[in-house]
Amino acid sequence: IVTGMPFVTWKFAQSLDGRVAAAIGQRTKISGILSRGFVHELRARVGAIMVGTQTFLVDSPSLVAREVDGSLKANQPLRVVMGMRNVAPKEFLQLATRDPEVALADLAKRGVNHLLLEGGATLAAAFVESGWINEVISITAPVTLGAGPRALATNSPLFGRVKITATFTLGDDLIQIGELG
Repeated sequence: IVTGMPFVTWKFAQSLDGRVAAAIGQRTKISGILSRGFVHELRARVGAIMVGTQTFLVDSPSLVAREVDGSLKANQPLRVVMGMRNVAPKEFLQLATRDPEVALADLAKRGVNHLLLEGGATLAAAFVESGWINEVISITAPVTLGAGPRALATNSPLFGRVKITATFTLGDDLIQIGELG
């Protein structure tokens, strides 16, 4: 309300050793079924879900909110791909920018008041570095991958702390919700 921009939640699932995939370019399911259900409930409550172009190309995500039985939930978010490569099919909104503020302003004009960032270490870094993350949801699964990409790709040293506001488990997964400090 203060900024006129959407509230931004950055959600990621990671292994115990901090990896979001087994290898760059490889789609890897990390979290358990209960955590995935939690994420689909979250998806149904936001106005838009965003991924970067690389994540879109590698994962081919649907970015829809599903019921436990696989059917679509009644409320569906706007599905958004942000980046300069034209990759999105017509059922996705393509935002041809690398600037989070430009993307958020566009989404605000479309009536989006809550954005869920779901993929891309470069996309996450752009939002973190520009200060537009309001909430972080980390899902940590009890697996180790040993190698692979992390949730955040940045060349600058970010020593920001996250103020944890909630911690709970869903099945074997640890969920932490917090604010960037």
